[in-house]
Amino acid sequence: MEGTANIVLVRNQPGTFSGFQIRGNTDENSPQRPGEHGEFPEKRTADKVEIHFKVLGRPNEVPNIPDHVPVPTDPPLDVVIVGGGLSGLSAAWKLSDKNTLLLEWMDTAGGLAMQGQRDGVTYAQGAAYFTKPEGELLDFYREIGLGDPEKVEIPEPIDSYLADGRLVEEVWGTGLQELPPEFGRFKHFLELLSKAEMIGGTPFEEESDKVKMLDKISAAQLLKPFGPRVKTFLDLYCRSALGAPTDQISAMAFLNFYRDEIGPRYAFKGGTGGVSEQLDRKIREKNPNLIQSGSLVYDVHNREDGLVEVRYNKDGKNHSVLAKQVIMALPLSAASRVIKDLPESRKNLFNSIEHCNYIVHNVFTPEQVFDKSYDTWVKDVSFTDVIVTRWQETKAFTIPGSREGEGILTVYQPLPKKYWNGKMDEKDVRKFGQEALSDLERLFPKMKEQKWIDVESFRWPQSIHITKPGQITEQGERLREPHGKILFAGNNLGVPSFEEALIRGLQAAETVGES
Repeated sequence: MEGTANIVLVRNQPGTFSGFQIRGNTDENSPQRPGEHGEFPEKRTADKVEIHFKVLGRPNEVPNIPDHVPVPTDPPLDVVIVGGGLSGLSAAWKLSDKNTLLLEWMDTAGGLAMQGQRDGVTYAQGAAYFTKPEGELLDFYREIGLGDPEKVEIPEPIDSYLADGRLVEEVWGTGLQELPPEFGRFKHFLELLSKAEMIGGTPFEEESDKVKMLDKISAAQLLKPFGPRVKTFLDLYCRSALGAPTDQISAMAFLNFYRDEIGPRYAFKGGTGGVSEQLDRKIREKNPNLIQSGSLVYDVHNREDGLVEVRYNKDGKNHSVLAKQVIMALPLSAASRVIKDLPESRKNLFNSIEHCNYIVHNVFTPEQVFDKSYDTWVKDVSFTDVIVTRWQETKAFTIPGSREGEGILTVYQPLPKKYWNGKMDEKDVRKFGQEALSDLERLFPKMKEQKWIDVESFRWPQSIHITKPGQITEQGERLREPHGKILFAGNNLGVPSFEEALIRGLQAAETVGES
């Protein structure tokens, strides 16, 4: 990870910001609050409250690779998996009985299903929750020891909507009585589509033609009969979950996501990170050498002898391995750069998929400052929604035996399109974090009463791909097509969901197993 400097914003109460100060993690003269995240410096005065920022997350660009060309010396492996996100991990688990190697660039596997810990409290740094698993996915959850999802069902109220100074709790339940009637009509419409089997599941290629027709129009076109107020609310959701407003999202992709938003949802204390952590642990228990982190793959190509060569850099040294097959479990835009013999037409196709830049801010305070619902969608602010991070652990500290302590709000901030292609340096992340914090103080007055505030900003450059109208039905087959002995996995092959990532990894593993 890069970006470990601590950014200190000095707030003169009651809420104006002035100045930045950067302190490195090794500032021995800075007193620290005890805990696992002692990197945050503590220095308080009677009339000022210090707000500390720490920037984490994915680097903007890969480091320089030495010119040395490595020569493979070991016998070929059965399969090499490039990428340790959910697709790579699910494939690795299924292929753990084979001679398999997973190469992950970051120090920790998990991809967007990332979690952190602070003073014994686990919290999400990436994707927050998942939908009810059925069939193959439910079997997979049980296989890796996660049990039934009911154990981690999110307690109500799950959703609220904060707009124009008014908070509506349980948007699709009792809250409908407080919302304009078109919200109720949209919910009824969604239920009718579901009963008519017009909402596609994952993978989409197995769906009927009548379902695929909805990929030809945008979500905004689908929502037009319900008016601008429903669109405004669902634009927030689409930006948060699908990376862009309803105008830019396939109606089929939108319905696939939103059908489950009016029913039960599930999360571990660290969001979806509980699944990636369990997968990582189970794989390492079975085969301690299967996952090799800190390994940057920079060259993958099919050879004339029918094998695939994979070159990677670890600890500043270049290495090379041979494999009978390779699974590229990483974004297709990255695959287009790494696969050196990929035809130009496939590169152009992969690079045509747009991604949004995204930041997840975890805001730590001495006490909980908001506790009305698990996830609150907010109109006219710099972010889309904010989650009460310890809700699963405590349901706002109402569960008997749950311990008091710091409050944590997780703020989801997909960036506007003009920032999609730019690099996210620390200065940019601090700017967005400052905007989010200012909005939080305006929305939740209790924020201004806190003696200290720590903000951990986790940047995700190009993290969510934009599923445009027509993309799945017109490009899906070409996106999925293997290149020689190189297979593709990852949610870029469908929609940017947790479930899609797992299923694509399982599919790739099955293909390898059949060969």
